[in-house]
Parts: sequence; C-alpha cells; structure tokens
Amino acid sequence: MKSRRPDRAFIARAEREDDLAALVRGVIAVALHDRDFTYAQDLCFRLARHINFNVRGNALQAMGHLVRLHKRLDETKVRPLLEICLHDGSEYVRSQAEEVRDETAGVLGWKWTESPS
Repeated sequence: MKSRRPDRAFIARAEREDDLAALVRGVIAVALHDRDFTYAQDLCFRLARHINFNVRGNALQAMGHLVRLHKRLDETKVRPLLEICLHDGSEYVRSQAEEVRDETAGVLGWKWTESPS
C-alpha cells in the first residue's frame, strides 16, 4: 500500500491471503481515509475477531478512529464485541478495547458498567 489512501482490492487481497502486515496497516488506513463508514466499520468488526492479536488490536484502534471521525458506531453490533475484547488474552487487545469503550462513552454517550474483577 504505497499511498495513505486505502485500496479496497489491497484490503480484499490481504484478507483473502491473511497478510498480517497488510491487515495491521490497512485497517487503520481504511478507518482514517475511506469515506464509506459502513465499509470501514464492517472491516474493523471482522478484523477485531481475527486470530492474530496485532490485527485484533489495530482493528479496535481503528474503531476508535471511526468514533472520533464519524461520531458513530453500530452499538448493537459493536458493544457485544467490545465486551468480549475487554477480556481478551492479549494485553494489547484489552487496552485497545478499553480505549474504544472510553471513546464510545465520551463521544457517543454509551453507558458502561464496571465488571467486578
């Protein structure tokens, strides 16, 4: 991906071939530069469930960018995913999920309850 603007064919190939380096970079680029909110949110949602923790974490980071840039996320779709990611085995994924939780609370007004440890 030579330019900052994401290329959907590049992203599709990266998903098809499970190109981790391209997915890690590409999901952030899509969130920041693709004007199609639904496409970007769906990509983030898919990649937040990826087997690789870096891909999952960056997909969550990209969701945070979507919140800040577009001032929205599909709560019925994203909230259950965030609840799972907050308990991920990877510290990186958990920390990114916490950031998205905080962004959704601050920017979108979503209410979160602290779960007992």
